[in-house]
Amino acid sequence: VRARPDLLMASERDLALMAQRPGWGRLDALRSARLCSFPDDFFQVFLRPGPRIGEAADAMADCLVELERRSR
Repeated sequence: VRARPDLLMASERDLALMAQRPGWGRLDALRSARLCSFPDDFFQVFLRPGPRIGEAADAMADCLVELERRSR
């Protein structure tokens, strides 16, 4: 929260709960919906390096492209 990120990437479950955490609801990323949410089971690919790390990178890139498209 102190870092005031411009963008948040997390599992769908975690993002749904973030705004309820103390201080998180004030983050511009949450208020402006600059969010990348991923299915809970797929989000594990981000946390555990392995042969599917390329899929995680593609998912991140796809989300960033979509956020850029929406901001125009």
